[in-house]
Amino acid sequence: MQPLMSIYGVTRPLLGLWLETSLRASEDRATAQRRAAALFAALYRGVDRSFDRSVKGSVDCSVHPAEVPLVATEQSAAKTLPENVIRKEALESLQKSFSFQCPVEVREAHRSAADGSVKFAMATHDNLLVETVLIPERGRLTLCVSTQVGCAQGCRFCQTGRMGLLRSLRADEIVGQLVAVSRWMVENAVSSPEAIHKKDVASDESDANLKKRVPRISNVVFMGMGEPLDNLEALLNAIDIFVDEKGLGLSPNKVTVSTVGLLPQLETFLQKSGACLALSLHSPFDAERSRVMPVNAHHPLSEVLAVLRRHAQESGRRFMFQYTLIRNVNDSPAHAEALAALLEGLRAKVNLIPLNEHEGTAYRRPGLEPVFAFQSLLKARGLVATVRLSKGRDIQAACGQLIQQSGRRGHTVPSLAATLSPTR
Repeated sequence: MQPLMSIYGVTRPLLGLWLETSLRASEDRATAQRRAAALFAALYRGVDRSFDRSVKGSVDCSVHPAEVPLVATEQSAAKTLPENVIRKEALESLQKSFSFQCPVEVREAHRSAADGSVKFAMATHDNLLVETVLIPERGRLTLCVSTQVGCAQGCRFCQTGRMGLLRSLRADEIVGQLVAVSRWMVENAVSSPEAIHKKDVASDESDANLKKRVPRISNVVFMGMGEPLDNLEALLNAIDIFVDEKGLGLSPNKVTVSTVGLLPQLETFLQKSGACLALSLHSPFDAERSRVMPVNAHHPLSEVLAVLRRHAQESGRRFMFQYTLIRNVNDSPAHAEALAALLEGLRAKVNLIPLNEHEGTAYRRPGLEPVFAFQSLLKARGLVATVRLSKGRDIQAACGQLIQQSGRRGHTVPSLAATLSPTR
């Protein structure tokens, strides 16, 4: 039997169109779109006051949506929707056509003892594992999501590239990572970004009260496993769901897509999405970039930058450039000068990332002195340049460290509390 399509991969306009089509003359377009908006709120905010609160596993829906994103339980959100939101015949049709189960499942969770980041191993329907990282910072929560199981780009300094590509994720599996992590925070009564640093939430409040004010995931970065533009259709659908004002309501400025620069997909992305773009650059010299990033041989940096310059001229768009500093490879003053010249005229922000070392690489992380010297040279040339000291390094959750062994399958693990003990 063919499995049902997941509701978490359907954008709101498509959901409205489906409702209109499935009910034909009994549902006009405007009404169908209103019902689709109500269903989106139920799925992604869980704040519809008419929900039946007696349903097992449901939570108090009277809380402001900014405080409780995505609190619908594994029991279908649709099962709690009354007819004033979704008519009975539409609800029955939805349940026959779509699955309301979260399309990925948390199998492992490891918390960093250093900074509180949590790395999740998520199992897909075919029992493959992808990794997702929750990064707590003062006043905000960032979720780093994956778009593929593995990666085909083969960047020499990246763990994920060693896996090769097993398959791309569907849009629902990308959105499902946020769904699963949000539910994990509810189940573990995480009351603030800072609370994630603690093994156990210490509070006099009851779990029920803590669950009412679970923090909102405020930023999403597509910097996990895989090359996002190599999975363009699913990427664009997932972004549409993330930024939909009737659902999760993330600002496009809070959604960032990292790419090695695939063409012509880059052009399509810039035309169709307002999300932020971060280009993985890593060397200003073509031959050297091709050595550390084989993709450069097929999609040369000059052609990628030409696309960015054209869009910048047309829209005034600003771009981010990621530059992993590798000791004695690309961290010299000459590299900094060449990088500044390369980006001249662009509204650019450069993120400098000291290499996150991992097993199997001969590359080494530079000391902080040359890192800050590199930054100073860029700033002296008028560039905005920041040093990003990646979080989650002690649990192999930092940039370039995500990997699941090829062919590895999901498995049942001990209780969540046991898996959350800090990595030493």
